[in-house]
Amino acid sequence: MKTLKHLFKHIYTWLILAWSLLVLINVLQTLIYKLTVAPKYSWMWVFKFPIITYIIGILLIFLWIVPGYKFISKFDNYLRVSLFIIHGMGYMALYVLAIFFVFGIWANYLNIEWYYNTVSKFFITDLHNVLKSYIFLTAIIFAFNYFKDKKETIVLKNNIEKELIITKHNALKAKLQPHFLFNALNSIVALIDENKIKAQNSLISLSDLLRYSMNIKPEKMIPINEELVLLKKYITIEKARYENQLQVKWVINNLESSFNLPAMILQPIVENSIKHGFKNIHKTLILVIEVNSKEKVVVIKNNGNKLSNKTTEGNGLQLVKQRLSTHFYKASTFKIFQEENWVINELIFKKLNE
Repeated sequence: MKTLKHLFKHIYTWLILAWSLLVLINVLQTLIYKLTVAPKYSWMWVFKFPIITYIIGILLIFLWIVPGYKFISKFDNYLRVSLFIIHGMGYMALYVLAIFFVFGIWANYLNIEWYYNTVSKFFITDLHNVLKSYIFLTAIIFAFNYFKDKKETIVLKNNIEKELIITKHNALKAKLQPHFLFNALNSIVALIDENKIKAQNSLISLSDLLRYSMNIKPEKMIPINEELVLLKKYITIEKARYENQLQVKWVINNLESSFNLPAMILQPIVENSIKHGFKNIHKTLILVIEVNSKEKVVVIKNNGNKLSNKTTEGNGLQLVKQRLSTHFYKASTFKIFQEENWVINELIFKKLNE
């Protein structure tokens, strides 16, 4: 199957098939004519003549039509039309002169008078058929090149789009890693004087996260359950710092209906919720993380400080919005709003056409 597919990538294959079809149709027409209209019509014209036309046609495909087409294609449109006319006239002349010369030798007909009369008669009565075959073969080359160029354009466009996405992801990743590292280290530094063992455990969790973020391909999407494992590692760091002041509740529904999302996209939202939720207050902060895999919805909410402009304008959240836009374009949504005592972050991970 692969060999056949590769074979049909070549223009010569299509031209040979097309020419074979034309000659076969001509043989059938001539045979029907002999059997039904002119029984005395020579068998040489039924079989020998088509064999010669087939061979001459194949030779002209390789030596005249394709090389000429490639040469003419280098010129601009106005000159190209004139050159195609000359090219077509050359093809018709070579074709007619060659087939009757070879046929005359094969059938022992060849003499100057026979050759002149036969060629002259053919030019008058049947030259239009040769012109049609030239147009047909040239049209096949044109169509082949058109679809080949179109396919190459699509492939090139897709490659450029992929490179653009990777470039965007690399830029976002370059912003995300220092931001995440700085804030996570701040949490661990605050622990060192209070509890060295917890600080060490937090460093282990941080190293796991950093190793993952550095190794992951920027365009990669990961399953929600894998994202939750990473998120729990980050929350371990924050829990070690805030201890009982931070209560985390997990509400996971339909996890068997997994969906994919950009790696580590939830971490900045949780970080922002904890940072702004605790700001200037000393009460316990409840952080609720709700996941509905079937609906592809994640809700992260906290009962800390009420929503303010600063809560929604942080670098981390801006990166989240950029990554969502890069992966899902306008199909996904990310909303932050206040509902009674809760600051709610709602993400819907859907693509266009879903």
